[in-house]
Amino acid sequence: MPLHCHLWGDRNLKMQMLNNSLIMLKVFEDSPHLTRKLMQCNECRQLYLYEFCEIVDRIDGNDSTYYKWIPVESIGEAEQLCKSEFPDLLHCPSIRIDFPTESEKSEGPYFISF
Repeated sequence: MPLHCHLWGDRNLKMQMLNNSLIMLKVFEDSPHLTRKLMQCNECRQLYLYEFCEIVDRIDGNDSTYYKWIPVESIGEAEQLCKSEFPDLLHCPSIRIDFPTESEKSEGPYFISF
């Protein structure tokens, strides 16, 4: 776990802090409903696999969106995780923001550590 990263475990973490603290190093996938990028903390150099996933609701058009920042040790680890399907990455330690269809506002950022 990236215990040395100022983002990890910050209970006051906001989306803006994530956006301001992480720089993009590589794009693995960039489509309208799935984006995966290798990000790096500009303070401590911790690597994160960023994933954005949108699940299309063809009935009401109120699509669910999910954001994850999964700490990784290397670009190779990030590439390996990119071979995983969306549900598989739910079992990784991560910073998350969820906006399910039935919610009126997003949940998070919150932390998952196993």
